[in-house]
Amino acid sequence: MKRLTHCVLALSATGYSAFSNATPVTLNFDALAAGVIAESLLGNADVAFDNTGGDVFNVVECTLSADFSCGKALLNGPSFSEFGRSTVVAFTSVASFVSVVMGDYGADADNLFLYAYDVFNTVIGADFFASADAIGHTLSVAAPGIAFVEFYSTGQYDNSVFWDNFTYDLAPPQIPAPATLALLGLGLAGIGWSRGRMA
Repeated sequence: MKRLTHCVLALSATGYSAFSNATPVTLNFDALAAGVIAESLLGNADVAFDNTGGDVFNVVECTLSADFSCGKALLNGPSFSEFGRSTVVAFTSVASFVSVVMGDYGADADNLFLYAYDVFNTVIGADFFASADAIGHTLSVAAPGIAFVEFYSTGQYDNSVFWDNFTYDLAPPQIPAPATLALLGLGLAGIGWSRGRMA
């Protein structure tokens, strides 16, 4: 009887599933005024942005490729003053998909990187683009359990590229399906019945 009870409970545990996928959200920054913005003012209830080389971003008019929204884009500030800077975006809950457009005017070679991490700071996905004319390329990662992402560029002027159209899809909460609840009820009833026979 113990084996039957364990089987029922195991079936119940495997039945947890989400009813639907979350809707992707895109931040294109077009509503921001051109100039400097503090990183603390850039996020929303879902995300927090961190410029690892400072605490501001530059909001600039953008006339790059169609991958950009051709409105406003961001550049880590202060421009060209530090090397090895990156942008880190942390989620209030885990995401299942992230993408960002990165690039500039093609004056120098740029290597573009996007890394996704889980809650244990382990890389769970990455995308990379290397080009002599990195004029607007979309990098993306799809993986369950993305806690935060980091993106940056390397080249003559590290992390001097514009970025725009930050898109994310938060993972939906795990909700027990009706069939799961029915299995769980049967399992509990079976436990009660077996205990009644033992008494």
